Amino acid sequence: MAILRKLKLGARLARGFGLLMAVLLAASLVQMTQQNAALVEQSAAAAQSLKMQSEQLAEVVRHFKLEDTAVLLGRGPGRHAALPG
Repeated sequence: MAILRKLKLGARLARGFGLLMAVLLAASLVQMTQQNAALVEQSAAAAQSLKMQSEQLAEVVRHFKLEDTAVLLGRGPGRHAALPG
């Protein structure tokens, strides 16, 4: 009878340990899900900020008109300037 009691106790302990592991796993999954949600929110905020900055930059650049690239490089008609760098 002592062996049977030990086996039953071992089985109960194993079930309890399995249940504890399942609870810990579930808690870990909840924590990871919350962290992922926070990262998604941060990414969305960063994307919105970049969008606004790019729109502001486009508005500023829109006012500039560049001359012909050859003139900017000092290579007007009949001139051959070396590229900087």
